[in-house]
Amino acid sequence: MPVRTRGHTVVNSLQRLLSEIIVTLDRAGQQVHDPYVRSQVFAVIDILTNMAPRVEWQQAEVRKTIDDLRSVLHEIAQLLGENDPCPEPLVELCEQVRSVATVPVGDDVVAERDRLSRLFVTAMERVDAWRNHLPEMVVRAIEQRCDAYLRRQLDRDLALVRRPLFRRMSQA
Repeated sequence: MPVRTRGHTVVNSLQRLLSEIIVTLDRAGQQVHDPYVRSQVFAVIDILTNMAPRVEWQQAEVRKTIDDLRSVLHEIAQLLGENDPCPEPLVELCEQVRSVATVPVGDDVVAERDRLSRLFVTAMERVDAWRNHLPEMVVRAIEQRCDAYLRRQLDRDLALVRRPLFRRMSQA
């Protein structure tokens, strides 16, 4: 999922996420005084460090996200097209969003998901910035589609999380 950081949109790669987990565990491990527990923390760091280059996102899940992003971007393009003429600052966005449907998905589905995620965030930002130049119904419809997409994506992400982990964390 894309996140905003210091005014820039960042799409976290799996490698970056694993790297941050390793750094966090290393910091936590430095604070552990029990030698056995500390060795266990560093063993997990070692496993993650050696496993990280071999781990990839599940292609089927990434493709579901791509399909959903393409669909919501198509709906945004249609809604913006209803506002004839599209405000000048949104013309480039309209063209980018319309082109999504014509560009085939290549072999690097993670890069495509990241590209579409950035475009989705850009669309939300630009529509918000120019909301006073668009009919209120169009803005509301776009926001509803964006909210629905984000809910579906959250549901997909939560479906991949193993529930017992939450129970163990709450007991810690």
